[in-house]
Amino acid sequence: MAVEPPSSIDQSQEPELRRKTATAVNRWYDERMFDYWAIQRFAGSDFHNYGYWTPETHTQEAACERLMEALLAFIPNKDGTILDVACGKGASTGYLCKYYAPQYVTGINISEKQLRRCRLNAPGCSFLLMNATDMAFRDESFDNVLCVEAAMHFVTREKFLSQAHGILKPGGRLVLSDILPGEPDPEENPICPADRGITRDEYRELFTQAGFEDVQITDATTECSIGSRNYSMAQLQTYLHAGKIDSDTFEDQKARLTARHRAIGAYLLVCAQKACK
Repeated sequence: MAVEPPSSIDQSQEPELRRKTATAVNRWYDERMFDYWAIQRFAGSDFHNYGYWTPETHTQEAACERLMEALLAFIPNKDGTILDVACGKGASTGYLCKYYAPQYVTGINISEKQLRRCRLNAPGCSFLLMNATDMAFRDESFDNVLCVEAAMHFVTREKFLSQAHGILKPGGRLVLSDILPGEPDPEENPICPADRGITRDEYRELFTQAGFEDVQITDATTECSIGSRNYSMAQLQTYLHAGKIDSDTFEDQKARLTARHRAIGAYLLVCAQKACK
């Protein structure tokens, strides 16, 4: 029996919510992606995500690269064109160039500041200022679409999935990591602005209703968000013992980290394929 997907928002409110969300997301990430501690944490790699942690993973940069490999494993034939949606500072786009020639890689983002860094991190790739729910590409433009830790911000996921399905060539894949909400974050991280609580069945149904087939959803909460939290806690302990932060700062950062983790209900890896003609 089909599961009724969650109603997102009143359509009359959608344009204003999209504008407010884009402003909040840009402000949030433009500040945090470029601050000193982020640069130190990610070792200047310009990644900015939770990453995928295994016992052999010892740095945030390595975890981010493992996440890329986990996502790209869903794409058996890494050829043709690929779109990196909400490409951040271009580290994920640049990583794609391990498998794709730059001229076949496109990235889109809503932040001009981040796009300027993208062009340095992934020379030869195409970058466009574009919203993931208002993509101005022709139908069947890309062989594959990638989206790393961003769909939870889109107003709405349904619109993004529908448009991603449209711009994919027959047989193409949408591959993404996504976050379902948990407890509210007191810092008001602009996560899941259009979501009420959404179940796994409802989430899967969004892909089916967008027209995708063979939807694979893997729960990677332990490897991704919990792994990142554990690494962050260990880093805080190291900074405290080295005298880089005092005990008050340690307790404050620990509380923020705990709240941020509780805001994550589940961290998912997804592959959804468009039917072949």
